Amino acid sequence: MKLKKRIVTGTALALTALALCSCGSSQTPEATTKAPAESETSESTAAETIAAEEKEKESATVVYESKDGWSVKYDKNHFTVNEGNDITGFVYSGESSGSNLVEISYVKDKQPEEVLSEITESWGDPDNITRIESFFPGTQDKWGYWRVLDGTESGSGLSETAIAGEYNGGVLLFDITTHAEDGEDTAVSDCISDLINSISYDDFKPQTMYDHVPGRYTRTYEEELDGNKVSCEYSVTLNEDHTGILSIQDDIEVLWGSCELIPTSGGDKIEYTIEGDKLMLNQDGEWITYTKKD
Repeated sequence: MKLKKRIVTGTALALTALALCSCGSSQTPEATTKAPAESETSESTAAETIAAEEKEKESATVVYESKDGWSVKYDKNHFTVNEGNDITGFVYSGESSGSNLVEISYVKDKQPEEVLSEITESWGDPDNITRIESFFPGTQDKWGYWRVLDGTESGSGLSETAIAGEYNGGVLLFDITTHAEDGEDTAVSDCISDLINSISYDDFKPQTMYDHVPGRYTRTYEEELDGNKVSCEYSVTLNEDHTGILSIQDDIEVLWGSCELIPTSGGDKIEYTIEGDKLMLNQDGEWITYTKKD
């Protein structure tokens, strides 16, 4: 899952400004005659500016490789790197309203939700913490957990985000701290999201905590059709890559997490739980049992 950049980037704003400026030319015949050339010059200048910015950004990009098998790219002009106690910290060094950093660590012999519980214990009221599940950063088939404490609305300006996922027998953890005043800090948000979204892995082994989940679960029932009783089947198919299909009258594509099925086209999440070969699905407030097939 990629972290969304929450504000339009400076380059996009610059292009928008250029477009607005080109619309403000004079309406005299002489000015009208020169407008196409002026427009071409403006576009050429904008393209050259963007190319120069991209070249400068590429030249400042550094790859950090961890002994734990992951690597990220970061801008050396905006981050300093601190290492110690099995934690790598990327500290934002640009102008901002407070400290901003990303700490990445590998925690052995624990589960993701256990690690997150230890972190959020000091965050205060659990009702103020947003919980999210989705694909782990840098992957399309591994699962991760988010805990978010947003302090911008309360006036503190401090926001904390923790992301954890099962990783090669332990937990890979992102611990993100940001400060913002009077809204979001565009530069900080962009740099941090770029860093996290750049992560790659030497060998991200299959996650094992959900080995019991994948499979096809079915439920049969009888329905009367033209005066005859017909046997029908509903099914829930959950794949190893956390995709799935809920076949109840219509086929609904879903992602599955620890306790919910998430329709990919939108709509309400559906609670589920598994005990042995039985999957219980909360359908309109009623728990319906499905049985796993080989």
